[in-house]
Amino acid sequence: MTADAAMNFGPFCLLPRQRILLKSGVPVRLGSRAFDLLVALAERPGEVVSNAELIARVWPKVVIESGALRVHLTELRKVLGDRRESHRYIVNVPTQGYCFVAEVSHAVSPANADDSANVPANVPTDVPVGVTAAAAAAAPAPAGKASADALAATPASVTPDLRVALPLPAQLVRMIGRDDMVADLARELSSRRCVTVTGPAGMGKTTVALAAARRLSASFGQQAVFVNLAPLNDPALITNAVTAALGAPALEAVSLRSLIAYLQTRRILIVLDNCEHVIEAAAELAESLLTGAPEAHLLATSREPLRIQGEWVQRLGALPVPPSLDTLDVHQALRYPSAELFVERVRASQGSFALCEADVPALVGICRALDGIPLALELAAAGVERLGMRGLYAQLGNRLAVLTRGRRTALPRHQTLRAALDWSYALLPENERRLLRSLAMFRGRFTADGARAVAQGLLAGDTDELLHNLVSKSLLMSDIAGESVQYWLLETTREYGLAQLSACPERAQVGRLHALHMLATADAMEQARPRQARGDWLARHAYLLDDIRLALHWSLSDAGDVSLGAALAAASAPLWYALSHMAEYLELLERLLERMPGTGPLEPAREIAMREAHGHALWNIRGAGPAAIAAFERSLEVARQASSVADQLHALWGLWLISNSVGDYGATVRRAQEFGALAVHAGDAADAVIHERMMTWSMHFTGHHEAALRHARRVLCQPLAINLSARRIGFQFDQGVAALTALARILWIQGMPEQSLEHAEAAVERAQAIDHSLSLCFAIAVGCGPAAFWTGELDRAERYTALLRRCTAEYSLTFWGCYAEGFLLVLSRLRDDGGVARMPAAWPHPLRDMLCTFDATLAGDDDFARARHGLVPWSLPELRRIEGERLRDAGKLAAAAERIRSGLRQADAQGALALSLRCAMSLAALTAETGSIAQARSVLGTVYDRFREGFDTADLRAAAALLGRLG
Repeated sequence: MTADAAMNFGPFCLLPRQRILLKSGVPVRLGSRAFDLLVALAERPGEVVSNAELIARVWPKVVIESGALRVHLTELRKVLGDRRESHRYIVNVPTQGYCFVAEVSHAVSPANADDSANVPANVPTDVPVGVTAAAAAAAPAPAGKASADALAATPASVTPDLRVALPLPAQLVRMIGRDDMVADLARELSSRRCVTVTGPAGMGKTTVALAAARRLSASFGQQAVFVNLAPLNDPALITNAVTAALGAPALEAVSLRSLIAYLQTRRILIVLDNCEHVIEAAAELAESLLTGAPEAHLLATSREPLRIQGEWVQRLGALPVPPSLDTLDVHQALRYPSAELFVERVRASQGSFALCEADVPALVGICRALDGIPLALELAAAGVERLGMRGLYAQLGNRLAVLTRGRRTALPRHQTLRAALDWSYALLPENERRLLRSLAMFRGRFTADGARAVAQGLLAGDTDELLHNLVSKSLLMSDIAGESVQYWLLETTREYGLAQLSACPERAQVGRLHALHMLATADAMEQARPRQARGDWLARHAYLLDDIRLALHWSLSDAGDVSLGAALAAASAPLWYALSHMAEYLELLERLLERMPGTGPLEPAREIAMREAHGHALWNIRGAGPAAIAAFERSLEVARQASSVADQLHALWGLWLISNSVGDYGATVRRAQEFGALAVHAGDAADAVIHERMMTWSMHFTGHHEAALRHARRVLCQPLAINLSARRIGFQFDQGVAALTALARILWIQGMPEQSLEHAEAAVERAQAIDHSLSLCFAIAVGCGPAAFWTGELDRAERYTALLRRCTAEYSLTFWGCYAEGFLLVLSRLRDDGGVARMPAAWPHPLRDMLCTFDATLAGDDDFARARHGLVPWSLPELRRIEGERLRDAGKLAAAAERIRSGLRQADAQGALALSLRCAMSLAALTAETGSIAQARSVLGTVYDRFREGFDTADLRAAAALLGRLG
């Protein structure tokens, strides 16, 4: 990429040379540092750029702190509108740096191009025909788009004028989305003598090959011929077919020798179409022609390569499909060739059809469900007249029955999707058919180990060789880019394979083998988790969830095995939590538990894990009720019977969480201490980190804030490897998020509101960076939301409350949803200065305790009673102050002063400077009311002077104003 190259992503166009950022053609205001950061990141999309690299790039001769980098990145994210619920552009990779994750396309900056005097500076130079410049600038660019330079370098299409008998078939409909492939084929055939286009059924191999032949026919002196091998039933007739297509009357007898003699001095391009069913004979003919006719070039189409010397294989993939984005509009969707092809074919049969915005989600769903396969899209287009866009999309779950209205004049195998697949399936030997049927059990990607597992005992041949054969024949997709080769079936092929499997006796056996393989995979996944960073672990294993889900549903079926399903549910729990599918997981788990009494007992380790996972799911979805407590207590009981220290620690962690959730802060200390005593015997540094984290919260909630601060900092300063392995317990929250959240609370209560907000927002940023809903809910509900309310940042509190509501609604997190509703209640009162409000009794005590510190009017008799019984040590000073204020309003001044002084003493004893300030303000106002202004000023001034920051926050502004009034 040159300095003149424009970078396009989403609706933006970045022009580094001119130092301009455009959004939909309109310049965007962006600071100089933020602009340099954007260029540095966009130049390397998909790569993690370290903080040190970014600082060196943007501040090359200045020494700065990493906080400055974060400030400018925050500005940049705001300008880009980088939000979790829509486009993502820049993500933080904890401890490593930042990564630009949007797709970037490059074009020559129009301001520096020779032929662009009249082209707007925000429009890429590779806009497809039929798309307006505005739409091209605004829409995300599809992958695989050929560059303008590459297309310009290829020969223009010409009208064939062959001097042989049979001309190339005419192009009857517009080819869509294949210009780059045609250009590649034309380029390769200019320097190579044999190119084979391979790909699955219905990809349009013939269309692409003919387009390339038409483009090249001029360079072959119009000597280009098309040979359709599809009608041949006898491989021996291939030579006859080529001879007939050539129209060679000089040949006295048809034979390979005479054909080679005829072509020996002729420069010609021969297109051999549909070779797969006569592949051996086609390969023999092609190799003979290449050897005996040095001027002949061959372009073949087949679902598998010819595998001859000198062959160049060009694989034809699916058309790019639009992404599943709620913000996609009609123009953006139609920039993707699959959508453009579908809509054009619908219009061909319904001239009045017009795509509306309401149909865009269905269009996107159809393109994605059909894998961007042109034949499937054309067959589907025929169904729109009968079903409508949304009706067609709703029925695609049975696509083999729906896609049956092909052209009457098409080959029989192109008239229905099932016929196209029947053609390929019939050409397979039985061993390959059996393997294909077995592989249809996989919903997502799988490895060779997975293939061997589901076909165990069913195949006579070598599984690896059979896999290779299916890939070669375009029935199985493969990806060799990773550490190990991964395979997958297109959805159309998978549905066909399942239909074939359902009629075979091995169906039940394959289902069990698949479930057993997923259990073994889940066990291996869990063993790897402590050794891998969360992002790496998720990147390696997230794709497995679809197959785990399928195996669990199989285990609940009539032919399934509930015990096997329960074991799999337990082993896969961390993945369900990491991907934020708790509600679905809980529903599956409870269905398994309902059926467990009628089955044999699980192994102790499996039951422990399942009960523990059940407890966590209940807690996050429904809150800390009796069922959650019973789940953890049963887990602890079985762990003790099995003498498993690690499993006892897991259960104790769960019971500690429950104690926190119900506001039993004394029990949290006991559980944490019990955990710590047991962890000593385990001797695992990761368990020590967990204990530090537990003690952080237990000390904070019981009013020992300085001790809590020490424990929190110990968590954050632990080596990364130990922090990662500590995720074996409490996998529902990220350790760093939890520690930062605790620090935020402690720092505010100790009188450092600015640092509190900084740590609270860092926790939210980290949770968003790892894209983990539970960690995000925790960070907002327990840290960032409270910090915003305590400091009087109501706009910030409103913003985070909205984010919390969206997250809890999306993932059905009822427990955390209560916190969002509580924050809304406070906002409505503070914004509108409403009357007295009451908190629902069902809300958890920790939430009620917090809300009293946000809005004193919410405190009720139950809250004061909890304070008097010592059940809420951390907020006790505030509750005593509030009680004193109410006594003052009732005219009971002496009792009011006693309560407020008691709160001030308690706050001072805890080192809770923020609460000391609130008590001092109330006491100063009361003292001034009784006539001692000097004493009032002394009471408040003594506390106010202890602050070193946060003078622009609500409480400190109020204190300063009161001091001013006191003279």
